[in-house]
Amino acid sequence: MIGISRSSSAEMLVRAFTDNPSTEELILFVAGTDNMLSYCQELIEQYDRNKMAMLTLEINSLCAAKGVLPGLLYSEVRKVLIALNRFHHAGHDHFATLGLRENASIEEIKKTYRRLSKLY
Repeated sequence: MIGISRSSSAEMLVRAFTDNPSTEELILFVAGTDNMLSYCQELIEQYDRNKMAMLTLEINSLCAAKGVLPGLLYSEVRKVLIALNRFHHAGHDHFATLGLRENASIEEIKKTYRRLSKLY
């Protein structure tokens, strides 16, 4: 990853998970943060291959420090990846994918996400 270290990405992800009460807001965070989508993909790939991989151990440690169950974080990250990867390709605008403008409100995003999740 360029620009943001893995440790920094791990801290940002766990903080975003604890601060954002909804899947929709976590989707916004991942889509709107440089390299976070690729970080999340790598995290889940490593978790699926080896639950004792350094990346997963780091996330587990951060979750423990915040009082978060790691399984809930991984589950939520999987939902985010499914939602974003269904339409993802480099340089693609995730807001446009949802049919929203870039400055859409959280409520607009939630409403659109829920509508689309029922279709898929």
